[in-house]
Amino acid sequence: MSDETFGQRLKRLRQSKKLKSRDVANHLGITLPYFSQMEADLAVPSEELARKIAIYFDENEEDFVFLARRMHKQISDIVQRFPRVAPAYFRRVMKEQK
Repeated sequence: MSDETFGQRLKRLRQSKKLKSRDVANHLGITLPYFSQMEADLAVPSEELARKIAIYFDENEEDFVFLARRMHKQISDIVQRFPRVAPAYFRRVMKEQK
């Protein structure tokens, strides 16, 4: 299991594709300072933006949303152990709580 934060993963993905922060921010329709804050784990993206980022980097959307939300470690462990069913389960639970 990785202890990588949302910002660390975002930065790693961007750098692995040799992309500039400004270019990624422009593509996502956000400001460069906001993008930089996300990479530094100083800003938490909305679910919509986390999904947009996941799509841009061809990553699993649910993983990105959960990572962006800084889940409690136990929840994170469950998601890691049951990656195919946990996201749908937690979405259903959250809807029931409303």
